Amino acid sequence: MGEFGGGRAAIQSIQFVFNHFSAFLKLTATWAVLTLAPIVLYCLIAKPAGPDADFVTQLALAVTTKSTLRTLLQIIPTLLGELALAVVWIQFVLTGKEPVNPLRLPIEMVPYFIRGLGLTIIVIVCALPGTVLSFAIPQLLPAAAYRGVFAAVIVLLVAVPVLVTFARLCVVLPVAAVDETLTFGDAYERTKGHSVSLSWGLFVAYMMPLAAFSLADVLLSVMGPHGVKQIGAEIVRILSSFTLTIIPAGYFANVYRAFMPGDAALIAKQFE
Repeated sequence: MGEFGGGRAAIQSIQFVFNHFSAFLKLTATWAVLTLAPIVLYCLIAKPAGPDADFVTQLALAVTTKSTLRTLLQIIPTLLGELALAVVWIQFVLTGKEPVNPLRLPIEMVPYFIRGLGLTIIVIVCALPGTVLSFAIPQLLPAAAYRGVFAAVIVLLVAVPVLVTFARLCVVLPVAAVDETLTFGDAYERTKGHSVSLSWGLFVAYMMPLAAFSLADVLLSVMGPHGVKQIGAEIVRILSSFTLTIIPAGYFANVYRAFMPGDAALIAKQFE
């Protein structure tokens, strides 16, 4: 295999979104509406701000209220949307067949979720040594001395292992999305020698859209009435969540192309 460029693969995943912006907009807007719908219904039925408050006030209070019901209304459609969008977008990138139904729930969501859960557990285990040591440092060093060391330990022993491990193993996700199989051990073996490039690409794929939405959030915080700002911030949060699903999914698809080369026509045939 030729030299893999992680940064280039990440940029390509972003370019793919702009090149197919109508498909991206259709998918994210549909799931954003579905995610907001339960909260809107909650406002209309429960009227959390009182029976006399206007709808904007009701919605502004609903999106900022922390409760079990509010959390469930938010998490369930968001998680479902993220799973569906990740799988559909990976299939789109690999097959070239634009998704027609934005509400399609592909069966590959199940193995994708299982692989994602397994990858999360592995990443948590990799972070444990650095996490334990970071808690021990304040007990071993004077308060004035340990702050810099603490930050270095967090970066070197927690963030870096997490990033590298996820980057090396992320190819299992697109494999699951196209209904193929690959063990974590085989994924780690296939990506040997590409840790830096894969990690850089993963970082770019997440951080570029995250920076854009962070800027939008800051702009919203200084503009408009208070209630409108809260609603706008919730919409930005939902759109950022789905964008931060789709762009990395495109990156995962590019990683698949590099490390699991296959015939796009044969992959596409599976989904006819």
